[in-house]
Amino acid sequence: MGNGVLPAGTGFASGGRYFLPLTSSEVIAIDLAEGRAVARTSPRDGAPLGNLICHRGSVISQNGEFLDCYDQIDVLRKRSELQLEREPDNVEALRTLGEVAYNEERLSDAISLLERAYRAAPDDVETRDVLAECLAAALDGDFAAHGAKLPLLKELQDGGMARQLMILRIEAQGMLQAGQRLASADSCLKLYALAGDPEEMLSIGRDHQTAISRWVESQLAAIWRESSEEEQNALQGLIEGEIAKLGPEPRGESLERFLAFFGTLPPTESLRLRHARELALAGQSLEAQQLFLDLEKSTDPA
Repeated sequence: MGNGVLPAGTGFASGGRYFLPLTSSEVIAIDLAEGRAVARTSPRDGAPLGNLICHRGSVISQNGEFLDCYDQIDVLRKRSELQLEREPDNVEALRTLGEVAYNEERLSDAISLLERAYRAAPDDVETRDVLAECLAAALDGDFAAHGAKLPLLKELQDGGMARQLMILRIEAQGMLQAGQRLASADSCLKLYALAGDPEEMLSIGRDHQTAISRWVESQLAAIWRESSEEEQNALQGLIEGEIAKLGPEPRGESLERFLAFFGTLPPTESLRLRHARELALAGQSLEAQQLFLDLEKSTDPA
């Protein structure tokens, strides 16, 4: 079950399997004949689970604070398929089957169903959210196969900061994978411009996060390494344009923020030296020493 993961309550038996809720908000299916776990799933909202009761095609979870009800996948699938036979453009049925396909990791099928639901009801918030999450998972997993869907993901922009950052991250990552290094760099610059705090968390898939400055810094370092001399010159021009925005003598928080995103690139070495001296004068000797050591390793003769 994993370290620290325990049963969250009692489960139920159905179809030769015992469905057990876990403290990780997952449910595992145990084959009663073989005595081993054969499948696992979790609610998309990550809601904590409790004792499970199966009743008339639904699963009821009671955890001491809340009572949640979930439809069984097979029952839900059949009900939605019948609904689509009667109404081929029924948004709820299309969205439901799309969510089922997504949870079963059939991403192409999920995108097709959810896009149909979205086209039938473009303003349906739930459909837009699920489709955006599914597209993000597909583009993160295989940009080469699903890259043509990037414009659709952009179409689903909801104005929220989290989705804007997610779309730019996926675009930057995908463009680099596709060999379009300057396009990837442009998306990184947009992330830098949009982000506030360099330590703001950036979502990577459904389960991981990292500081946005560290992600952009790492991405730009990869772009620089893979670029031709001509591309590096173009990238240097972009970076110098951002440096110019800092003013004639950048210092303090604005300089520190800039270096958090760009500080591993050769064109920023003079700024790193300035920042190291600034730290030393402020009595932050350990931070200054680390910067000086990093600069010492530089291959840039400047």
